[in-house]
Amino acid sequence: MLESGMQWPDEISNLVKEIFTNDELKAYGQLATVDGEGQPSVRTVHIHGIEHPTQGLLINCNIQSEKWTDLKKNSRVAGCFWSLENQTQIRFEGVADLITEKEKDFNELLQMMWMKMRPEVRTTYLLDEKGIALDVQKPNVDPKHHSKNHGLLLITPHTWDVFQNNPKEYRLGKRWIYKLKNGQWKWREVNSLHEKSVASKP
Repeated sequence: MLESGMQWPDEISNLVKEIFTNDELKAYGQLATVDGEGQPSVRTVHIHGIEHPTQGLLINCNIQSEKWTDLKKNSRVAGCFWSLENQTQIRFEGVADLITEKEKDFNELLQMMWMKMRPEVRTTYLLDEKGIALDVQKPNVDPKHHSKNHGLLLITPHTWDVFQNNPKEYRLGKRWIYKLKNGQWKWREVNSLHEKSVASKP
């Protein structure tokens, strides 16, 4: 998890607040993990941003899922999100901590994130936990009750890659890469086509 003195740059913090904490415009992006044989796997997830108790990205997860199994063996992740409203692509790389009911300090956060899921999703968790067929008529479960199979991925990015598209002239788009090195964030503006630094104007 994030250590003291390693807070995100203001530009990143502001982006996360604007895009990943808006409950009205839900941020569905892609998250990639790698299994024990080195095979990558990607899926669409709902990404949430938090500031407390630590800065990070949060993703609800079923602890029986493939991604949870992958992350128990290899905590490294990569993700991507495209904001149509902002014309901004946000990519990140980092590590994921796995949080369950066993982590008592995070129980309040776990319950809050549980309630952020749609009731029908919570109902599906509970039916699966109890071994009840998902297509049962009138499921008799309370979606406010937390499922023991619900966990959280708390992602601590060490790399951010932000591309600000120019919808009128693609070549005029801007791209910045932020990397955490030796406890300090370093950033540079790069070419939108690759990671080489932007050429100076003639």
